[in-house]
Amino acid sequence: MMHELHLRPGGVSFRELEGVLGGVSARTVRRYVAFCREELRDRRGRPLLETAESGGRRCLRLASYGQAPEAGKYDILALYFALTLVRVLEGTVFRESGERLWQQLRKALPPVRQIRLADLDRKFYSIPYAVKDYRRHDERLDVVVQCLFEQRRMRIAYGDPPRPHEVEPYTLAEYRGGLYLLAHSSRAGKVLCFAVERIADAERLPERFVYPSGYSPEKQTEGTFGIIDGEETRVDLRIRNDETLRFLRARRIHPTQRFRRGPDGTTHLTMRVRGTTELANWVLSHTPYIQVLRPRALREEVAARLREAAALY
Repeated sequence: MMHELHLRPGGVSFRELEGVLGGVSARTVRRYVAFCREELRDRRGRPLLETAESGGRRCLRLASYGQAPEAGKYDILALYFALTLVRVLEGTVFRESGERLWQQLRKALPPVRQIRLADLDRKFYSIPYAVKDYRRHDERLDVVVQCLFEQRRMRIAYGDPPRPHEVEPYTLAEYRGGLYLLAHSSRAGKVLCFAVERIADAERLPERFVYPSGYSPEKQTEGTFGIIDGEETRVDLRIRNDETLRFLRARRIHPTQRFRRGPDGTTHLTMRVRGTTELANWVLSHTPYIQVLRPRALREEVAARLREAAALY
């Protein structure tokens, strides 16, 4: 159990302990935890274990008495601002672990610095937009991270209705306020992208795997428009007003993007993308200021969806 806690800084839930101890009652687990906290101590007599609330559940974890590392002014600000950006992890054990680290660092600072940090929550702020809520998926997310860290195979049930996959987890990626698992599926024989909230069940398997030296998330998603893969195709879009052109020029939409002036005076945006599933939604979000010239299939899809939308009004 102590080895397990070393691998899981967020701790082990009391519900998991019931299973580890052979399906005992919650009351027995509480007695077991109290006994361990009393008997397991460091050389200074301090308990090695502590209990805490994590993701709405009671957990047992290793106690932390370490001193916070030395940090400069900008190191502190960078850590805090990074925490404000991970709204996607709100309510999960990982967000709470980050908050705990921040509080330990803050308490170790001289009093003068602590005073200056009093209003950081107002000075640095991230405005969330359509961030997915993972509070109900904390236990499955915990299994995913364990398997990533330990390089263990895992069995998941995915989709609606759920279909079984035995996978080797390679990467947990954040994209547009959501979490996605890039994993090699034995069923598909290739790396697939799984939205974490659509994983209905996750089980850690005993077998470990060798992390492939030739794999990288950059290569896996290189050329995709977003995160959904597909066949490579050339895209030609006409930008129909200067405001939209300025908006797009200020952004890195795709690694292959090129802006060129067309014979009619408008600007064309060209790209070579792998998959147009997400591109169709992106074009529609800029309607009517972007026109699809090619490929034909994308042009027809956008036109059909616009006709369907117009029929509602």
